[in-house]
Amino acid sequence: MRLPKLRDLTQAQKDVYLYAPNDAHVLVAGPPGTGKTLIACFRAVELQKRKVPVVLCMFSRVLAKYASNAGEGQEAPLTVKTMRQWFDAWWKEAGLPPHMEGVDILVNAPFEEKQAARKAGARWDPEVRGPWRQGRTGAWVVSWDAWAESSDKFSAWTSWQAPPLFPETTAEYDWAAICDHVIEHADCLSEASISLGTLLIDEGQDFPPGLYRFLYLLSAIGLSRKAQFPLRCMVLADENQQLTSFNSTLADIQKALKIPDAQRYQLLDNFRNTREIAELARQFYADVGVMPLLPDRPGDLPAFVESGNMQACVKSIMTWVANHPGKEVGVLVFRESKRETLHAGIGKEAAKLVGRHITVQSYSWISRAANNVNEMVFDGKDVITVLNTQSCKGLEFDAVFIVDLQDSPIGSIGADRFRMQMFVAVSRARQWVELLASSAVRTNEPFLKELPASQYLRRGHPPLAPAIARPARAMAAAATATTAVTATAIAKPVPATSAENWEDEAHALAKRQGWECEDLRPKGCFWVYAPERSPAHLPQLGFRYTARRNGWWRT
Repeated sequence: MRLPKLRDLTQAQKDVYLYAPNDAHVLVAGPPGTGKTLIACFRAVELQKRKVPVVLCMFSRVLAKYASNAGEGQEAPLTVKTMRQWFDAWWKEAGLPPHMEGVDILVNAPFEEKQAARKAGARWDPEVRGPWRQGRTGAWVVSWDAWAESSDKFSAWTSWQAPPLFPETTAEYDWAAICDHVIEHADCLSEASISLGTLLIDEGQDFPPGLYRFLYLLSAIGLSRKAQFPLRCMVLADENQQLTSFNSTLADIQKALKIPDAQRYQLLDNFRNTREIAELARQFYADVGVMPLLPDRPGDLPAFVESGNMQACVKSIMTWVANHPGKEVGVLVFRESKRETLHAGIGKEAAKLVGRHITVQSYSWISRAANNVNEMVFDGKDVITVLNTQSCKGLEFDAVFIVDLQDSPIGSIGADRFRMQMFVAVSRARQWVELLASSAVRTNEPFLKELPASQYLRRGHPPLAPAIARPARAMAAAATATTAVTATAIAKPVPATSAENWEDEAHALAKRQGWECEDLRPKGCFWVYAPERSPAHLPQLGFRYTARRNGWWRT
């Protein structure tokens, strides 16, 4: 992420960056593209200059890597972590005693003291992953019974026990139990564990309310003990971008951190998307949070295309890449297997482009050993990034291709959650959005009901248009929306060569052939969605064919 000049910020962004208090908790709300991550990075750089401890906390490892270069050119790089990494490091150094009966305790005994560790009752387990060995396995383990019987035997070494886990899943911490344990043993907390400085939390809606209650508790303890840098939080969030089941509303965050309204800020200007992309994103709005203002910058109308097979899907992506050198492209999928297939397929095709060096990269938690997140490239030219939809939060690309919406678990997560996923995914794009299907889409696919009308999402395969162009939900939205769509990427129109009543003749021809017509004038074109090999009538009526929309157009 590259930071712009301070003069390029809007007044609303400057209000947050320059005037939001540094000695209190702050909440910044804003939809995609409004510059929340940008503001977080600006604040982090400024606080670092003032020698205030600061950590930029992100939701995912990919987003943390994306933001890590924001401090380039500074005396020291920014500290950017996922929230999980930050908390695990805090828990390791906090100095809290073990808390949970029945769970093993690890002790950090050095190799040269192994005999003393064995004598005290510890055993070496080569399979356990301890918090001190930077990902390597192997640790000294003490059973709860041995610890309870004579914990003083292990006092010479740092001890550690895993944080309490949420009862319903091993993937989330039990923040209520963590808070109880911290309150009970607050006097054990080290000075470093309460003098934390500022925590800038991006995508704050994806963390549970219990985390914010824990952070408020740490802040209160730091203030009561007059720590040099008691914890302060700036949370940047948008509840319409929730991707997890353990999420927080803006009200949850404000309540847990006891943030007054005067310390709550709102960003609304969309600097990322074209107007067409922003309008498409609006159609997936799930009535949660607020919408950004529509940008003025025009662009191409997003597309939904049935490619026929995965190879054709890859070809469609690579055609865009070949025609748009120096761009960043994001390819988003709903299944891990599709991520792997597309990563391999795109890599092979990219290597065939003569005179171009295309970086093709991918990441997922499952594939993290093969795909090192720290080696990923952002803000580079000719880069294609293949990700699962869960990993795209907070990123942005020139073009976004969302592949195989039929893989979305809409049946289990519900239509609202699906729309939130699509809202997030579509909003990643600066210039172009295309929804691709690698096989024929069945007419009863649940996601079809959630696709907007053709004035927001053109159909690249005309036979599909009658079935999905205007479902009930989209028709209601279209009834009150403007029908004018900008089409700046279309070539300069050619005057009609015959027939003054070309519009009537085009309608009549389309009706006879079973084609769909779409009138996007006066700001766009009149479209007839017909194959390239059509009767000569269309060229004679002044129409020109474009493969991008698989249709004929004229003004």
